[in-house]
Amino acid sequence: MTDSHTPDNKNEYSHQGKNNTVKHKSLGNQLMFWFLLLSLLPLVIVDWISYQQANNSLSHAAAEELKLSERLNRQFIQNWFNYRFMDLGVQAETRNNTELLTSLIKGLKLSGTFINPGE
Repeated sequence: MTDSHTPDNKNEYSHQGKNNTVKHKSLGNQLMFWFLLLSLLPLVIVDWISYQQANNSLSHAAAEELKLSERLNRQFIQNWFNYRFMDLGVQAETRNNTELLTSLIKGLKLSGTFINPGE
């Protein structure tokens, strides 16, 4: 009986040893998981805050760039039209152009033809 009891004890001890090893591995895995989580969590939070700040900063910079571009384009177009009106004013005051326009009007009246602007 003692002989049969001894092998059972060995099996129990070896079985308990396996459980202890499994428990230690499981505890080690749990510790590794928690340490990893606790070390990565602040990193993720800092990265998220950094991303939000960069996003806001880039959006603000892009908006400012568009405002500047809009202002410069508006000035360019306004200057272009101002110069065209100045050119028209100069052409209207030029004596040769005035005489040409007057002679064209007289010639149209003498011809007796009618110009239909819709055609």
